[in-house]
Amino acid sequence: MTEFKNFNRLLDTKKKCIENKRNMVSYKYNKGGINMEYITNAETLASYIIKLYEDKYHKEISPIKLQKALYFTFAYWSGLVGKSQKEQLYVEEQINLSPYLFAEEFQAWTYGPVIPDIYNKYKDGKLIKSEEVPEEICIKDILKETIDTILYDTFEISDFKLVALSHEDKAWQLNYDEDEESHNRVINREDIMHEYTEKSFG
Repeated sequence: MTEFKNFNRLLDTKKKCIENKRNMVSYKYNKGGINMEYITNAETLASYIIKLYEDKYHKEISPIKLQKALYFTFAYWSGLVGKSQKEQLYVEEQINLSPYLFAEEFQAWTYGPVIPDIYNKYKDGKLIKSEEVPEEICIKDILKETIDTILYDTFEISDFKLVALSHEDKAWQLNYDEDEESHNRVINREDIMHEYTEKSFG
């Protein structure tokens, strides 16, 4: 996406965009009897986004921008890892890094993909305030640089432009039906990864 110009420039200049897995803390979840590993969790990343935005703009991030920052960070990271796996990059390092930043699932809401639990916690003021966010949030080095770059791009785009961009994604379109009374269909994380793996990064 041309709107994510800083991210595109980062990938143009970085041939190796995934840091050694030993430098990361992972969270393990059991889903349907299957153990799955993720880099962080949605609440930790949301707290980090709140802090980053407040440090830059000296005001609170809107609920829409927070949700879209979570979505595009998740989507672009999964696409980046998916592309590296598809092109068999970094094989010599035997890196098997999860393309999914966190386990929590997005639902197809009217204004785009949303993690309901994060939406409710932020709306109710139950997410960690910026001054309470720990310095180490399990995203470091090249991973942190990549995530920060996606976030800064997201911050520069208006809320409703972000909504419009998310509406262009097939993963959202396949799960949103405007005629339904309740918009709570889960967006398949694999669909997000495959779509963003195929997107052109610069």
